[in-house]
Amino acid sequence: MTDDRAPAVRDHFRGQARACRGLGSSFTADLLDLCADNLDPAGAVGGAVLGWAGSASHDALALRLAGGLHALVIDGRDRALAAAYGAGAVDWPTVARALADHAGFLLGFLARPPQTNEVARAGVLAGGFLTVAAEAGRPLSLLEIGAAAGLNLNWAAFSYDLGGLRWGDPDSPLHLAPQWTGPPPPDARALVAARAGCDRDPVDPLDPADRLRLRAYIWPDQPDRRRRMDAALAIMARDPVRVDKAAAADWLAARLGRQKADTVPVLFHSIMWQYVDPVEQDRIRALVAAVRQPLAWLRMEPSPDLAHAELHLTLGPGGADRLLARADFHGRWVEWVGE
Repeated sequence: MTDDRAPAVRDHFRGQARACRGLGSSFTADLLDLCADNLDPAGAVGGAVLGWAGSASHDALALRLAGGLHALVIDGRDRALAAAYGAGAVDWPTVARALADHAGFLLGFLARPPQTNEVARAGVLAGGFLTVAAEAGRPLSLLEIGAAAGLNLNWAAFSYDLGGLRWGDPDSPLHLAPQWTGPPPPDARALVAARAGCDRDPVDPLDPADRLRLRAYIWPDQPDRRRRMDAALAIMARDPVRVDKAAAADWLAARLGRQKADTVPVLFHSIMWQYVDPVEQDRIRALVAAVRQPLAWLRMEPSPDLAHAELHLTLGPGGADRLLARADFHGRWVEWVGE
């Protein structure tokens, strides 16, 4: 069975390598190409990867393995691998030894889905939150699905430069200034009245093992992302948000339409919709359509051609879908098109 699945898995690794190069991580791309060419089905980790029972693409299998290897480096478990990462170049013998020496750890890492919780996406989402605040004229009640560690639920504690619009806490340890084209978003007074999130496999940002997972999924040659993550974790430590372990549709069914009358609920998510099965997607759409009170649905998800992300907003009840922006998946640039 492994031999039947192996070619598709290897192709998945190569495709993810191309995506990593496009997102500015040549190191991770080189690592994944090495794995695509050299993973051995006779090894414990190689066999598990090449014989993966699910969809390698849907399960982000290549990113799981890359994250596990990076965790070995961050945690100081493998000095030879850490030296290669520090030098900015890996060779297959070093990777192969790590796979063999730390098979148990890596198999455990592979068992859980990736949790990137990329906080630079808040630089895209913020424009949507400000649009909702300007148009609804009410405090926001945030509901995030696929929230991971909930770091972006703290978006209002960050500072921003959004196309010349400076917004947020000027003393925040986390400042976001994506490369911006088009007009800035509305300069609105956005008050956050409540925050809640859910995830099928939430990450506890106060737990050392879960913090390791978050850091491990930041590609090693992207130190700016690591600094942003550390700043977001510091903000979360002083102002924690609970993320419930739940399926998105079940969680929303208990909350949508039950918010305070003086707030506008904002259902939002970023780069997670493709991991939701079609039946649950339909349930979420039906739940949103059934709400008769004001409700904003803000989503930053891949464009139809997967070339970039798009920020869409539906402000209901009965509102039309609006494209607010096109953006980089990691929030590096934003093309604002909304009014």
